[in-house]
Amino acid sequence: MKWAIVGAGAIGGVVGAELHRIGEDVTLVARGEHGAAIRRHGLTFVDPVGRRALPIPVAGSVAELELHDGDVVVLAVKAQHTAGLLEQLAVVAPPGIRIVCAQNGIDNERQSARFFGEVIGASVTLLATHLEPGVLMAHSDPVLGTLQLGRYPAGTDGVAEVADVLGRTRIRVDVLPDVMAFKNAKLRVNLANALEVICTEAGDRAPLVERLLAEASAVFEAAGMPVPGPGVATPVPEPVDAATPRTGGSTRQSVQRGAGSVETDYLNGEIVLLGRLHGIPTPANELLQQLAREVIAGRLAAESVPPEELLARSSADRSL
Repeated sequence: MKWAIVGAGAIGGVVGAELHRIGEDVTLVARGEHGAAIRRHGLTFVDPVGRRALPIPVAGSVAELELHDGDVVVLAVKAQHTAGLLEQLAVVAPPGIRIVCAQNGIDNERQSARFFGEVIGASVTLLATHLEPGVLMAHSDPVLGTLQLGRYPAGTDGVAEVADVLGRTRIRVDVLPDVMAFKNAKLRVNLANALEVICTEAGDRAPLVERLLAEASAVFEAAGMPVPGPGVATPVPEPVDAATPRTGGSTRQSVQRGAGSVETDYLNGEIVLLGRLHGIPTPANELLQQLAREVIAGRLAAESVPPEELLARSSADRSL
């Protein structure tokens, strides 16, 4: 069984580094300067244990992969890139590969099932940073993060072998028959990601976060989409590496790297979509979706809007 990590950023790079550490046959797929840096010097992996260069094979695109039935492709790209990559992958990969969607959002699995029959959802909690080409940092020890795995749309068929291998890494792995419910819960957490790139550090974000979560709860209920109860929590590793503190979540890191897009349309935008389908207003999530686009387009300065202003705007303009 071979592993291909498509998207060797903060999540995929750490998963790939850990698979390499335990001796698995793994290839990273990384483009541009990041891929070139790994090809020249190996993947520079920094964690509380130390800093080392890992000689992991790297491909510039999925077209360079040699895949066979039973191989595992871990999708770790941002959700806005999933559709295009699946179209490319379907051209070169046999139908019997296994897809693991180690991504934020809840639409990646559905898109993957259009092309492949073996799809595994993965709810990921991992404290890592990717800002510099060829370099990844993990900030917790001895557990780097958690992966909750399950068959899409439900069940655990075909998950055990993948989970057993990943369970030998420093990532905690749980197998769940209702993994998409946990991904719904993770989506609620990720709705605040856009605040890191839109809001000033000063001000109280809590009332705005409460409104985002209330809108999500309303649309999930209307859509009949389950979310684990408040007593069921995803374990979160504690950061221990004060020398290289994490600078923010995945959306903020994308903006800091100068990425041309962020995944807000598949986070807050997912709530907006569900609201439109079920007649539930979602003005706070829609406002963040719009303003994130403004930041990426350069029409709004990053981290420039007080959270109190966003709260007032989402309350006043119900037409958003």
